[in-house]
Amino acid sequence: MHTVTRLLDSRIFQWALLLAFLSCYPLSRIMPPSWAWENGVVENAQALALVVGAVLAWLAWRRLRPHAAALIARCAVPVWLLLAGRELSWGAVFLPPHGFDAGGPIYTSRVLWYRPLVPAFAAIVLVIVLIVAWRQRLDRPLRQVMARRRFPWLPILTIVAVMCASTFAEGHLYPFKDVVLEQGEAYEELVELVGYLALLAAQARVLRETTPAGQPGRAGKAGAEEAATPESIR
Repeated sequence: MHTVTRLLDSRIFQWALLLAFLSCYPLSRIMPPSWAWENGVVENAQALALVVGAVLAWLAWRRLRPHAAALIARCAVPVWLLLAGRELSWGAVFLPPHGFDAGGPIYTSRVLWYRPLVPAFAAIVLVIVLIVAWRQRLDRPLRQVMARRRFPWLPILTIVAVMCASTFAEGHLYPFKDVVLEQGEAYEELVELVGYLALLAAQARVLRETTPAGQPGRAGKAGAEEAATPESIR
């Protein structure tokens, strides 16, 4: 796990994400259209990235308790799982397609008996995460990371760029609402994959920088200050 985290937190990986983002449109023009279909290659890669994020956060939580990094990781796990559930249409992709159109198979979560409960469940989970983060004052270790100038700004900026590009591809970004992208669906799926990988990079940086000194996976000299325990950050 430490090797994976170091790789995700490396400057090479973060700049590679930016290069990948810039390459998404030309790639969308040449890749097979079926790769961008729902439950296709790119969407499955997105779901895999989200599950990996949840697993890495869960492992960090188990390994780093009771330190602040463990609490941050614990709050991240349900967020990753909600994102993965949304990407998998809350399980609808595991059922036969509801139909087919020019964009490939159609999967809809409306056929799921529990679908009406999903928004309320997701809202409850997010509220609990926010309450835990507030009660444990997890803003303090994050501010310490910013004070040491080790905040993952490049992955965050990549995520913002991905959000704008995805909105643009969907035709909802003012003032470009009338612009129609060729292979827009493929472009949207590719940039979302880059965005999820950027989330992995951001998580890796924050967890490494809030890991106590002497623990495996701790960042280098730039993060030499020992991270706080839950008792000291309340």
